Amino acid sequence: MSERSQDPLWDLLRGALGTRAVAIVAELGVPDALAEGPRPVAEVAREVGADSDTLYRLLRALASDGIFAEEEPGVFRNTGASEQLRGGWADFAHLFGGVFYRTASELDASGESPFERTFGTDFWAWLKANPDERASFDRAMEQGKERRIERLASVEW
Repeated sequence: MSERSQDPLWDLLRGALGTRAVAIVAELGVPDALAEGPRPVAEVAREVGADSDTLYRLLRALASDGIFAEEEPGVFRNTGASEQLRGGWADFAHLFGGVFYRTASELDASGESPFERTFGTDFWAWLKANPDERASFDRAMEQGKERRIERLASVEW
């Protein structure tokens, strides 16, 4: 059984920011840049083409949730969570922190499709017109399939 937050409202309210932050660091390749161990954020920022101050704030925010760890001021390392972003989970992060994030920002109670309103077409047609996004989606779904198999294997029957 998973542990529930002591403050679920706070977790939900800031959830979109966390989702976007994870997507940004995954898209930049930060987990790969930290694969060999702790590094100063300025060095990582130069390597991945990010603003050092912005990357520092993103990594600090994600470290507060255990996604990265700050070994000493300004020096970060991967955790088990960020290591997962070195594989198929980076595509999930891209999907949820990109196209789904934009779509969710347009969600309302009108009954209209926020995806179609945002992108001018349905999701499947959009994927067909955006082959890189389709490839990312397919990799994420494959990772999700592997995760479901892992979960099934861990169930005591």
